[in-house]
Amino acid sequence: MSVTKTLEKGATVAELTTKEAPTWCMGCGDFSILSVLKLSIAEAKLDPASTVIVSGIGCLPPEEMVSVGHDWVPISELGGNDVIINGDGKFADIAFKTINHFEGNMIEITPFVSPFNSFRLTPEHPVLCVRRKSIRTRNHVDKKKLAKIEPHFEDAENLEKGDYIVFNWNREVKDSEMYTKDFCRLIGYYLAEGYVNEGGGRNRDSANVSFALNSNEKEIIDDISRLSLVLTGKKPYIRNRENIGNVTEITICSKKLALLLKRICGKGAGNKKVVEEIMVLPAEKQKEIIDAYFEGDGYSDTETLGKHPHFRANTLSVFLAIQMQEMLARSGIFASIYRKKMKPHVYKGRVIRPSGDQYYIAYQPEKEFSSVQKINHGFLIPIKNINKSHYEGLVHNLETINDPHSYLVKGFVVHNCGSKTNHFIKTYGFEGLHGRALPVATGIKIANHNLNVIIVTGDGDGYGIGGNHFIHAARRNLNMTYIIQNNEVYGLTKGQTSPTSEKGFKSNSTPQGALEEPVNPLALAITMGATFVARGYALDIPGLKKMMAEAINHNGFAVVDVFQPCSTYNKINTPDWYKARIFKLDDSYDASNKVKAFEMANTWGDRIPTGVLYREQKPTYEGGLPQISEKPLAEQDIENIDISMFLDRFK
Repeated sequence: MSVTKTLEKGATVAELTTKEAPTWCMGCGDFSILSVLKLSIAEAKLDPASTVIVSGIGCLPPEEMVSVGHDWVPISELGGNDVIINGDGKFADIAFKTINHFEGNMIEITPFVSPFNSFRLTPEHPVLCVRRKSIRTRNHVDKKKLAKIEPHFEDAENLEKGDYIVFNWNREVKDSEMYTKDFCRLIGYYLAEGYVNEGGGRNRDSANVSFALNSNEKEIIDDISRLSLVLTGKKPYIRNRENIGNVTEITICSKKLALLLKRICGKGAGNKKVVEEIMVLPAEKQKEIIDAYFEGDGYSDTETLGKHPHFRANTLSVFLAIQMQEMLARSGIFASIYRKKMKPHVYKGRVIRPSGDQYYIAYQPEKEFSSVQKINHGFLIPIKNINKSHYEGLVHNLETINDPHSYLVKGFVVHNCGSKTNHFIKTYGFEGLHGRALPVATGIKIANHNLNVIIVTGDGDGYGIGGNHFIHAARRNLNMTYIIQNNEVYGLTKGQTSPTSEKGFKSNSTPQGALEEPVNPLALAITMGATFVARGYALDIPGLKKMMAEAINHNGFAVVDVFQPCSTYNKINTPDWYKARIFKLDDSYDASNKVKAFEMANTWGDRIPTGVLYREQKPTYEGGLPQISEKPLAEQDIENIDISMFLDRFK
């Protein structure tokens, strides 16, 4: 049983090729491995309808918010036709979105400042970060280290309290003549204290815009009066409204202005937010909006013993709070957002019932000391807390079309990591979690042992976070093919040291050089019971094609570790480096000799062997399951199975 399902005439490479094309960096070995895998599937005459390629990916819960430039949108509402902001702060098209079911610990990261920007993600999802020890000396930030630091991606579960995560923003700039500095200033006042009146009095088609201010705010009243003359040519109507307190109301009787402000800024305290064209204005124009907003709706104070003032404002609009944080970031200032639950209270004899939570925005342009550091990549924000909680449900991930293959979650940079091999081959595909592709594949194989199961991962997730699954998959000897794209570096997440990196390898995550000896995956595979163990080279197309076809046709757990140069992040293990060292095992080599296989698996340095190192035949795991000996589990009727006797044991 569990024999590879083939056709008399296999699918051609053209028939296996999807319309979607990869956009990897030129020189990446991914191209070779993808091509060879298609050639191998064709040569092995696999039935595409009975073949599934499994890979791994990191994800976010559906309600997590992603930046689209002028707003945050739940990831569950985004799709292939949408545009988001990538990790570099530029607009990026979404290539596709994946949705998986997840059960396990969800990681919540809370920044030291602005807890409103806390976000959740699966443990394997990479986050752009800087390790605390990389830039701190004793108890302070070392400015020399800070000037040289390059952030790197780290799986969320590996982050620690005190590490820094990178906050970025929409860096696109597009000016518009309509938005003069005076108009921007009026927008700021409107966001703070303005409201549009429509259809009142005798003229049901009328509209105007009013501002309610404390009567002592003489400078703002005069400034709005000036702006009314500049922008409409009309003096505003001003009246004191002592019946509701010490309030002065300024009304500009311009329907055109009123409707324009409504369109570009919204209406109602809880619904105000500006349109995208305002969010990409030059910083000097956005500063007019910010200054007017905080003058109208904010206040400032200086702490005891402090030298520089703090500026604070509050709003009922969560959208506006997010946009103010973004605009301040564009001007070089990180602002914190705090949410406060509002309760009914009495004011001047009236019961005030708040319509929602209030959002406080706070910033300090100049500081004696700051926990936030600014670098070219964005703001470095220290982590205050990392919490884990059980989660069961759907999780989502986005893939952008071009580099840097990352996006902003609550303003923080995360990677859209995952193998895309199954998107480019016309078979069935399944994207499990990063490092968890093997247990998913195991479940698929046991559920339907007639399927041809191929797993594709990298050295990082395959031998690192997925190392335990690798061990147990090998000892079970399921009839599956496991292909590992071995860059000897985390190529997809910007060049960190991986489990197969050489000792002493310098990277963003190991600037002083890796201290550990690298994993020996082939020796480990042989030790744990894999029955087909091979090493290939991505640029040896004919040899790799033959090797993969043999692995696919092998009845048992087949491991193919593929050396794959990463021209961008691994400057040591280059094509020239491999060319000078690798040699092919010839026909005289006996792959059934386990002692010789161990010798070859441990041969490293000036001479590195490629080819099939070990091969043996022994029963597969699924072949020992009597429950599926006659019919695959997926085809069995489970309607009338009584499991009460098992449940009774737990009463």
